Parts: sequence; C-alpha cells; structure tokens
Amino acid sequence: MSDYPYACVEGEDDLADLTIGRLPVSISGDPKWTSKANLPDLVAKILLYDRYPVEGDWYSEALLAGVYRDELAPNPDHEADDFFMETMVYASDFLKSLEPMSVETALCVSDHSGSGLSTSLS
Repeated sequence: MSDYPYACVEGEDDLADLTIGRLPVSISGDPKWTSKANLPDLVAKILLYDRYPVEGDWYSEALLAGVYRDELAPNPDHEADDFFMETMVYASDFLKSLEPMSVETALCVSDHSGSGLSTSLS
C-alpha cells in the first residue's frame, strides 16, 4: 500500500492535499542509512532548505516518471497503475499550463521479461 491515501485528507476528490516523505534513518546502525544520532541534523537541513531555498532556473523544470508494473502482480487488476498513470498525466498537463514551466514525462511499461520498455509521453 502506498502512502498516497494518507495525503488525501480534505474533500471527496482523489487529489493529494499534502506531501508525505520518509527519512532514511537507521535505528539498528545500518551504514547505508543516516544514523539515529544524526536525525536532528537531517531534520535541521530539510527545514533550512524549506525556509531558505536555493534559487535557480531549475525551479521552472520538472521531470515526472512512472513505472506501470501491475502486469507483474499475481492478479493484476490494472486499477492502481491505471489511476497512477492518469494522475501523472493530469499533473503533467497542469504543470505545463504554468508559465514558464518545462515538463518532461517518462513512462516505463513492463514487457514481462524484466527489462521494461521506455516511452516518452511529452
């Protein structure tokens, strides 16, 4: 289950009302993750970036990418991935309507061999 339903907190629509993220922190000390002791530094860095963002032209550029993987499920119903792809296209269209926004959209569809097929939508 994705975290997406937890982001839909207001209204009867399927549009997210907030952004949910996860912080890569290890309680067990796994070296691939930020240590529990460094968690305050990680949060401080995120808050600093949020309050004082770095300016640049890249604010007007977006890349949306999606993987259609329902075919790999034991009982594919296509509903979740169809909804995800429809939402991605909707978000792309919305972002393209903003000036001077530049949006690229990429989609990867499984070909059942595991290698995938890439297709550009924009």
